[in-house]
Amino acid sequence: MPEPVFCVTIDVEEWFQVENLRSHFPPETWERAERRLDFSMQRIFDTLESEKVAGATFFVLGWIAERSPDWVRRMVDAGYEVASHGMDHVSNFDQTAEQRAWNLSQSKNFWKRFPARR
Repeated sequence: MPEPVFCVTIDVEEWFQVENLRSHFPPETWERAERRLDFSMQRIFDTLESEKVAGATFFVLGWIAERSPDWVRRMVDAGYEVASHGMDHVSNFDQTAEQRAWNLSQSKNFWKRFPARR
């Protein structure tokens, strides 16, 4: 019997960036909020390694990648797929066409800094 295949996707964002906390933590407060990403990411990497998960896709906020590029580099170096989760986690429905265009442009330009290493 063949081994089961798993698809693993992980949203990489801080605890205060989730949609249901937006009214308590609007983006202009994020710089002052307690960051917990390092602890969470280390646990995720440890789990992927211990469970021998060879592939995963990390959807990373641009805000996170700007402040924690070492984690992005570690994802790339481990051979994981890294995808954009937008710059600031604002829903497309809550953005004007101009804001969406800016968000996509910023995100696309930012991710060019992290070419895959082979």
